[in-house]
Amino acid sequence: MEEAQNMIVEERYDECLLLIENNLASYPGDGPSLVIKGRALERLCRYEEAITCFNTAVEVSPVDVLAYEGLATCYMLLKQYQPAIEASNTALRLGSDGCLMQHIKGSCLCKLEKYDEAVLAFDTYLLKDPNHVSTLYNKGIVLCSASRNKQAELCFDKVLQNNPKHLKTLISKGTLISERDRPKALDYFNQALEIDPKNVGAIYSKALLLIKMDQAVEAVNVCERALRDENDLAKYYSPGTPTPIVQSIQPNNVLHVGGLPNQSMIILAKGRALFKMKIFEQALLCFEECSYGLPNEPSVLYLKSQCLFELNKPLEAQQCLDRTFTLDPKFDVSLFNL
Repeated sequence: MEEAQNMIVEERYDECLLLIENNLASYPGDGPSLVIKGRALERLCRYEEAITCFNTAVEVSPVDVLAYEGLATCYMLLKQYQPAIEASNTALRLGSDGCLMQHIKGSCLCKLEKYDEAVLAFDTYLLKDPNHVSTLYNKGIVLCSASRNKQAELCFDKVLQNNPKHLKTLISKGTLISERDRPKALDYFNQALEIDPKNVGAIYSKALLLIKMDQAVEAVNVCERALRDENDLAKYYSPGTPTPIVQSIQPNNVLHVGGLPNQSMIILAKGRALFKMKIFEQALLCFEECSYGLPNEPSVLYLKSQCLFELNKPLEAQQCLDRTFTLDPKFDVSLFNL
């Protein structure tokens, strides 16, 4: 069993599955083996299969905390938020140490727009550890989603007091204050890029801020510098990589655009800068490049529609616009005004 656990730590998931399958062939009801198999499957993004393993482990032992933790994680990653909340509650009731399960519970409640309950989930853990950085950060993100920006800023400030180089907080704080203090917001993004020069979130956020500051040419330069080395960018938010827990609750108005991975975010920002410069043909090429890999991303379709309107192609533009609201009836146009 220890060997299989080490394989997960070493990211040797396929080997782990082979070893565990051999054990389960002899002992099909072995709960710990089922949990390890589920964890390996979850790491391989085979969430439905992992859920089957965890559920079988629960049938064998209804008090298996690790199985419920696995269920909560997989349900959240499948965007099945209510089952994830129920599994996390059970894990907490059975004695889970709290941090991960409270994060999952808070994340899912946020996605269901139950913001007060989400804040309570994070506050519950903060009673144990008032300066826990990731919990404070996630609470701040929930408060942003609830438009309680002053309280969110207090959370972000407390994170940075404890860890001045907390990358996600620097980016989120910069985004939060970008409308009222653009130079200070730019400073936060630059601090983030000093820590990690190839962080996609920081590059994207800086480029968008430069566009708002009427520095679209510099925004294009920022994007083009970032795109010169796609291999490095591919490390960040790459397709198929399990979503880290702390990223999963970030709303669009804080950092990320939908589900855009790695360089697609940068290409999108470049397109927006080119649109601002009224270079509509090149902007459209950027949005089309994004849409090849992500044909159903509402933000890309909306931006593409705006280019097509400017290029006097109203029929194609309207098709993109209609598709945007078919995919996301609550799509917030104000977040993407060019």
